[in-house]
Amino acid sequence: MSDLLEQAVVYFQNNILIAVLAGIALAGLAVLGTWVLYKLVSREIFTYIIAGVLTTVVNLAASYLFYDILGWNENLVTILAWIVAVIFAYVINNIWVFRSKYENIRTESIKVAKFFAARLFTYVIEALGVYIFITRLGFSFWIIKFILMVVVTVLNYFFSKFLIFIGAADKGEE
Repeated sequence: MSDLLEQAVVYFQNNILIAVLAGIALAGLAVLGTWVLYKLVSREIFTYIIAGVLTTVVNLAASYLFYDILGWNENLVTILAWIVAVIFAYVINNIWVFRSKYENIRTESIKVAKFFAARLFTYVIEALGVYIFITRLGFSFWIIKFILMVVVTVLNYFFSKFLIFIGAADKGEE
């Protein structure tokens, strides 16, 4: 698989015009896909998907930094990437996705505690998955990482929607 990827990179390096056209085509497909998605789902789900993608990018960037560049242990990488991603996710979900308004310090503290507790629960699922499938069974780090992120993202939406930011987006929507 990596040989195929290396061949593709060399091909695109040697054929820069094709690489640029392929990039434009992929960008066009991404824009079209985003527009179709926006038309099919509510504002909340659309923004949650984008926030989830951004949070995933933050998690992957942190994972790449800690695992591939710094060479740290996959379990430590998972913890640190999770912390960075959860902080980012709370801010973006609170402000942009669910449009939650600040009421008072008590309410906000409860919301923060619920958010981090829910994310801690889904982190445990991710960490156990990493330990079982990567550390113990030797599966590919990135394949397992992507599978676990999908599971965690779906669970996080339900926790956010029904336990944490209850009705917050409905107050500001339409």
